[in-house]
Amino acid sequence: MAWTSIDNLDELINIADQIRNGRIVLAVNQPKLFDDCLRKIEGFDIGSKNVLVTGAAGFIGSHLVDRLIADGFEVTGLDDLSSGSYENLPSDFDLRVMDVRSSDVRQVLAEVQPTLVFHLAAQISVSISAREPKYDADVNISGALNLLDGIRELSTEKSTKIVYVTSGGTAYGDPEIVPADESTPIR
Repeated sequence: MAWTSIDNLDELINIADQIRNGRIVLAVNQPKLFDDCLRKIEGFDIGSKNVLVTGAAGFIGSHLVDRLIADGFEVTGLDDLSSGSYENLPSDFDLRVMDVRSSDVRQVLAEVQPTLVFHLAAQISVSISAREPKYDADVNISGALNLLDGIRELSTEKSTKIVYVTSGGTAYGDPEIVPADESTPIR
């Protein structure tokens, strides 16, 4: 599994073949690139249209779920509802309520057999991360590792592709020009 970080559309285009032909993790840290990322993935032969979205009930996750369903994907969500809400999702949506660190995540992966995973689940509170850094790291790092280990254990015909979405807010700090876009310097 290869890791890369994408900070502009040119980088996304340059690694398109790697995404298409292998297992790669995308760290999309700028919101405008997220839609470009989706458009690039849509053209790929990803096998089945089974998709897992972690953090599915959150603001970004629920919008992603809506888009994927509209595009014909079979979507299963995973969320602990610590900051997301059922009300953000379609009434008949398959949401598995659990912590991303749970061993049950592996059972969901084995059942769903996703060919594409969008990892958006995270501890999102800046104040909690400052007060409880070990908890923050446990959720965000151990949770991601648990998900990645579960994906590695899958035995599917095609490798599972992963899109890891992070916030650009902390990278930008308090920008001098608002709104910040892709050309805003990262501090």
